[in-house]
Amino acid sequence: MTNPEEKRNSIRFAVAIAKLAAHGFDVYRYNLLSDTSYFEKNPVVNDLLSRDPGCLPITLINGAAAQMHRLPSNEELAAWAEVDLGQLEGKQEIRLENQK
Repeated sequence: MTNPEEKRNSIRFAVAIAKLAAHGFDVYRYNLLSDTSYFEKNPVVNDLLSRDPGCLPITLINGAAAQMHRLPSNEELAAWAEVDLGQLEGKQEIRLENQK
């Protein structure tokens, strides 16, 4: 990933899925290089890759392909998860307390 826009998009996506996970959703992100067995063992992903080797990234929802060739937008994630878009965007608030 050499393109700065792709890097920002990947970070945005990572934040959004972390927020979905914090709201109780089961969200997983796999990397072809480090999670090769997942790609080999998942029949949907394996089939898609055999038909279109350039289809990554693939977004699966409940085991079905929802999108290929790009990361989903926050709007798409919010619609699929049926959550308010604001839950996926913006800065997270952190409360720090001084413990003496």
